[in-house]
Amino acid sequence: MSRRRTIPTLLLVLAAAAPPLGADAAPAGHEDSHFTVADFERFGVRFASAGPGMVDTGVELPGEVRPNAERTAHVAAQFAGRVREVRVRVGDAVRAGQTLAIVESDTLAPYPLTTAFDGTVIDQHVTPGETVGPGAPAFVVADLATVWVEINVYQKDLAAVRIGERVRVLGGHGVGEADGAVSFISPVLDQATRTAIARVVLANATGLWRPGLFVTAHVLDPQPAAVVVPRSAVQRMGGAPVVFVVDGDRVEPRPVRLGRSGRQRVEIVDGLAAGTRYAEDGTFLLKAELEADESGHDDH
Repeated sequence: MSRRRTIPTLLLVLAAAAPPLGADAAPAGHEDSHFTVADFERFGVRFASAGPGMVDTGVELPGEVRPNAERTAHVAAQFAGRVREVRVRVGDAVRAGQTLAIVESDTLAPYPLTTAFDGTVIDQHVTPGETVGPGAPAFVVADLATVWVEINVYQKDLAAVRIGERVRVLGGHGVGEADGAVSFISPVLDQATRTAIARVVLANATGLWRPGLFVTAHVLDPQPAAVVVPRSAVQRMGGAPVVFVVDGDRVEPRPVRLGRSGRQRVEIVDGLAAGTRYAEDGTFLLKAELEADESGHDDH
């Protein structure tokens, strides 16, 4: 007696929460049956037509979030004296003109230390009773509505990083990612690290991009290609890359040759013609079903 083919476990789990398969679905017990394109669409597989696009090539480089130096103020004592009162501490939000501390001058009346713009106190160098001299730093106030991402560009990657180039900044779990553009590249290399600094300015209305946060910066250098698909469309079967193409109402794996590869998209240089309908997402389901078919036939 021939062995009955069973649906892969993963598909069974999804099927429990999905609408029943249509009447055109092949019966599970038929050894030569396959799911149809419509069936896979019910399981969440997305299909699209192959065509030209941009491959998001580039380089990934380490970086760090820093305060925007153009919106950072070092508040200092104007005259020598003793700090009589400190009204803020690190982390406090302050408004333009707000008094941060009161200093009793040795020769003048007490005077306030104030901030010139809205921001956050990110450093404090004085305490009540402390004596300060003229120009002595007391507070650092930064407007964190925007921050700088300073990217370390290795010598070998300098040619790939240019002013105006798009950058995707990855902050990790809980922070997410954001897009910006290179606004500055240092004209000299650091003698110790042999790197240049590239700068990206990011909006920071939510406050998630905290100064001191280490990030990964993907400097994008998009390249046009005749046929481009999402990386999620490519699976490996038998050690070779395949794309699942639509043949009538069925789906079959087709060997392809890959070209340039980006973070999210990849070029297909052979095996997939423009206009061909293919599965662009959810392809792990297709791979699981086809491998289960092969396993079922091997066990006859």
